[in-house]
Amino acid sequence: MVRHANRQIRRSIFLKLATFVAFVVILTATIVSWVGFRFAKKSLNDEIHTRLDTLAHDREERLRSYVSQQKERAALVASRTRLRAQLLDRLDNTTPVPTGFIEGTRQILIDANETTADFLAIWVTDPDGNVVTATDDAYLGRNYSSDADYQRGRRERHLGTPRIENGMLIAQLVAPAYAENGMFLGVVMVLLDLHRLEDLRSDRTGLGETGDVIVAHADGDRLRRLIPLRTESRTGIRSAEAPALASAVEGSSGRGLSIHNGKQVLAAWRPFPYQSPDFQKWGMIVKIDAAEAYAPIAHLRRLQWILEGVLVVLGIGTAQFVARRFCAPIQAMAAVAKQLAQGNLHARVDVQSTDEVGQLAESLNQMADELSQSHAQLEARILERTTELEEKNQHLEVARASLLRSNEDLQQFAYVASHDLQEPLRAVSGYCQLLQSKLEDTADEDVKSFLGHATDGAKRMKALIDSLLDFARVETRGDGMELTDTGAAVAEAIANLGAAIEASGAQIDVPELPELIADRGQLVRLFQNLIGNAIKFRGDAIPQVEVAVEDQGEHWLFSVCDNGIGIDSKYAGRIFVIFQRLHTRTAYPGTGLGLAIAKRIVERHGGRIWMESQVGKGSKFLFTISKRRE
Repeated sequence: MVRHANRQIRRSIFLKLATFVAFVVILTATIVSWVGFRFAKKSLNDEIHTRLDTLAHDREERLRSYVSQQKERAALVASRTRLRAQLLDRLDNTTPVPTGFIEGTRQILIDANETTADFLAIWVTDPDGNVVTATDDAYLGRNYSSDADYQRGRRERHLGTPRIENGMLIAQLVAPAYAENGMFLGVVMVLLDLHRLEDLRSDRTGLGETGDVIVAHADGDRLRRLIPLRTESRTGIRSAEAPALASAVEGSSGRGLSIHNGKQVLAAWRPFPYQSPDFQKWGMIVKIDAAEAYAPIAHLRRLQWILEGVLVVLGIGTAQFVARRFCAPIQAMAAVAKQLAQGNLHARVDVQSTDEVGQLAESLNQMADELSQSHAQLEARILERTTELEEKNQHLEVARASLLRSNEDLQQFAYVASHDLQEPLRAVSGYCQLLQSKLEDTADEDVKSFLGHATDGAKRMKALIDSLLDFARVETRGDGMELTDTGAAVAEAIANLGAAIEASGAQIDVPELPELIADRGQLVRLFQNLIGNAIKFRGDAIPQVEVAVEDQGEHWLFSVCDNGIGIDSKYAGRIFVIFQRLHTRTAYPGTGLGLAIAKRIVERHGGRIWMESQVGKGSKFLFTISKRRE
């Protein structure tokens, strides 16, 4: 029932408004068209043709200037002395690529690329078309020998045919590079953003609503546009549908009345030297629809005043009718709707009639009733959910406090247990050594062996307890965070490993490292553990250890890479767990806590640690340290 009433309302209002608009528009358009085209068509023709010819000349000069400017920019890149010197050195060098060639030339290209926002990328080919340097590594190794723009670029500066990629209008800009002696070194190729060219083409100053500037070339029986038009498909238009533009492409100039894409237009056309004619012929047309061109009727001002007077009288009468019949109830409904939107759900419309406006008001009141009910239900649901969330938050807070207490108890237990084990362990070790000394001459070999095993076990236990103490003290007994020279910390770690390095002949490569906020002692311990593991788990070759760092914005990324025995990737998570070992003590001595301690140190510094490795090909340990310290 409600839907049927709504359809009746829409149909009634539509018929009334359509009749009113049709009457006004048809009457006005008929009078204006008949009078305007009768008296003004001839005088407008000459004025518009002159204006279009002037605009065509202006657009041609601006487009020509833009193309020349881009070609000159490409030539400036190709003429850079340092770039030409390195290209010449590369051609003269017997090695495939001289040392530092790519980095050196890339910086030159990056500097050139930053001189204008229109350059998206720059790359340079050798005389055979192979890309030898570029601002983007994706271009390296490509071959452009069969590319038409590259072939043109071997002879002269050239701007390629535009194309659209990823929503951007782009083209290849090329220029040859020669040495001082005239030797051909290669071609500089630029990926050019043509948004400025599009802005020039789309400049509608002086062209009205339907005016346009079109630059195109012939592709068989179709005309392909330099820049896509708003009213035509991307495939272009047939030459027969745009004879003036086709004439411009073939080298003719002119102005007058013509047909373009099925519409009568006033146009001025001429050839446009976007590229050399032997490469691609281009033409330009500046046009405006005849319907719009003949619309201004400036010299019929007196008749317009009369017509406007008639329209004012009609408008006043119509406005009175609309105000009396529609405006008052519609304004009342708008006011109620505004109150509803502001949260006053008790606002209602006072229904004064039973026609379509009254039915609309009744529907608005029904909607307000339903909205009020929904609002009450929603408030009840929100209150219920709020109570549930408060209860859950209380439970979470209790669980969090319990977890903090458990962590503190565990750390205290680990420290106390490890500390209290030290004294009896020293007693066991001491008495074992006294027995060894006392029975050295009288005991048999079995007793001596048993005492030796007991002493070694006590030593291993002491090492485990010391490591466990270190593990427990990472969070509780660490030094304060302060500005630390990472290079000095790594040097101290290497000095601590002096005996192992000398025994293994290890070679350690350390670059220039940054200063950061850290616990210096723990930073030394971290690098000592990682470099020590790289030396310990070595293969037959001399250990090669490389330390590296990378600035990643919010944190530093460090890595320690070696050429040792490597680790199976399935153990990547296990190696950081306390007391986890992948080898026997006889093969590789140790407590199994080194990487667990390293993990806790990294986490204390706001980072994470992980490993990349292959068996037999070495390991790479990576960790981050946050730059932000609370």
